[in-house]
Amino acid sequence: MTSFASGTAPPRDVPAPGLGLDGRRRAVAIFVVLSAMTLAVLDAGMANVALPSIGHALDIEPATSILIVTAYQAGLVMALLPLGAVGERFGHRRVFTGSVALFALASGFSAVCPSLLWLAFARFLQGIGGAGIMALGVALLRFTVPGNRLGAAIGWNALAVALASAAGPSVGALILSMTSWPWLFAMNLPIAILTLLGSRALPHSPRGAQALDVPSMGLMASTFAMLIIAAQCATTAPKMTSGLTAASVVAFMLLLRREAPKMQPLFPLDLLRRAPFRLSVTASICCFAAQASGLLGLSFLLQHELHLTPLMTGLYITVWPLSVAGAAI
Repeated sequence: MTSFASGTAPPRDVPAPGLGLDGRRRAVAIFVVLSAMTLAVLDAGMANVALPSIGHALDIEPATSILIVTAYQAGLVMALLPLGAVGERFGHRRVFTGSVALFALASGFSAVCPSLLWLAFARFLQGIGGAGIMALGVALLRFTVPGNRLGAAIGWNALAVALASAAGPSVGALILSMTSWPWLFAMNLPIAILTLLGSRALPHSPRGAQALDVPSMGLMASTFAMLIIAAQCATTAPKMTSGLTAASVVAFMLLLRREAPKMQPLFPLDLLRRAPFRLSVTASICCFAAQASGLLGLSFLLQHELHLTPLMTGLYITVWPLSVAGAAI
């Protein structure tokens, strides 16, 4: 963690959060962070509603087409905490900008992929880019606005994410009603380019002196990778699923053993020891998993079983995330 997180005074050569930026640069920096966050969340929502159409175009089974979403989520969860640590070490702005660039390149690659395997690989890269955006966006807001405005900035970020989640199905369905599925990913490029052009307004942040713990990062990525692959193979290869699940548990235990004695662990064991935080995280994970599964299944139900158009499917699905966003507000 940086010195700000530990409560000590910032280095003398680093301005206090938000005080080194004029009003115009601050506004551009906030726009850059919120637009990148919106891009990552919107893309996930559009892909969910598009799975039946993509599966039909690539001539693959519905169960197989879910790999398009799974690959994105795999990249996201595998890289989220490691990229947060990389941002602490090498600078939030640099890693955030690189993540947006990776997301843009992967989006362009996704738009021209000729097969499921290539598309899954591109989506995996997109997930890594999205992980960097989500891991470092709020950290950059912390150095963009004065301390007394941080709560408002986090609220803007939450609102942008909620609105993007609600708009994703409708926007994706609208694009599918007018053109083909590759445009779902191609439309990310103008927004990403605009975000990159504005990234020069992002503030610099102090770099941590702690070296990266590459073995811990590898154990974390391996834990999630094996768990996700095991879930993907659960119905077709039960023995492989059991082996991968056991290996995932072993990797996670090794990670905990390695992280336990650290003062600044990559995995937040200190926070997880607190019952309210642990309960909140567990409830959040269960809620997210249930909603993701429901939204995926609903896309196929509405289009395959009820024979609704992609546009009508998107409009029906939009009610769900919009209700969640309204409840959160």
